[in-house]
Amino acid sequence: MKKIIFLLLVFFLSCAMRDESDTQVYFIYAGQLYSMNTDGGNIKRMTNDSNTYIWVSSSLCAEYIILSTDTNKIYTMRYDGENFAYLMDGQYATYGPSGRIYFITGPSSNIVARYNPSNGSTEYLETMVSGSNMLYSPSCNRDETILVFYWWNSGPSYLARKSLVTPYTLVTIPTATVNCFYPSFSPTDDRILTIKTAAPYYIRIMSPDNIPSDIYLRTGTSLSTRPAWTADGEHIYFADNSATTNAIKIMNSDGSGARTIAEFSSSIDCLCVQGKPR
Repeated sequence: MKKIIFLLLVFFLSCAMRDESDTQVYFIYAGQLYSMNTDGGNIKRMTNDSNTYIWVSSSLCAEYIILSTDTNKIYTMRYDGENFAYLMDGQYATYGPSGRIYFITGPSSNIVARYNPSNGSTEYLETMVSGSNMLYSPSCNRDETILVFYWWNSGPSYLARKSLVTPYTLVTIPTATVNCFYPSFSPTDDRILTIKTAAPYYIRIMSPDNIPSDIYLRTGTSLSTRPAWTADGEHIYFADNSATTNAIKIMNSDGSGARTIAEFSSSIDCLCVQGKPR
């Protein structure tokens, strides 16, 4: 464990330090990747191809982006859009703090794999949940010892934690996460950001002890968003999609101070902030 922590510290120190004014917010809009400044300005389209992108994650060092499509393809690029390339087949890819990549092996899959960019090796982790449950959107905690994801099997969805220490034992499936989607670990502790998709509709933070804190309420219609932490954990970006508005908003991590920073003509999908993996 000490060796793992040392390697993570070396990785953190090797990452480029980036001024907040240079930080980008990435989001999927109309199936393509866009970026904008943290205040909603300088919106740029970063992809323009036949793919339909559904997922985006930044590396911890803020230098790389990984994208997933609706056809089970994973691509990478630099933070500025350069060096765009196909990487492998899979879905919902995200960086771990060490720079390794975690992804679901395919549609209707209950297996998570871990890819090591330094040597090109792929490790297929144990089946995360039993039966025909389908897995989505993995996220690693800050020391890369726990993986969280949501699973679904023609009924309610649930969040689940799995240890990433052999034999990848199940940590918990708290009942408070029924109908919760798109989890993301905090960059500073083991809290989990998620959304609740059954009424009442909330953006929710789960404590390490599985105590829910509902920080943003949407009345009437479901929240359709994949919220994202900032790299310092102080703010959350999310999309507010409804019949009357399609906006990207930012709020403090306790749910206060929510404000619109950009508006669009149709719904916004997955978000992530540069320097904070999904």
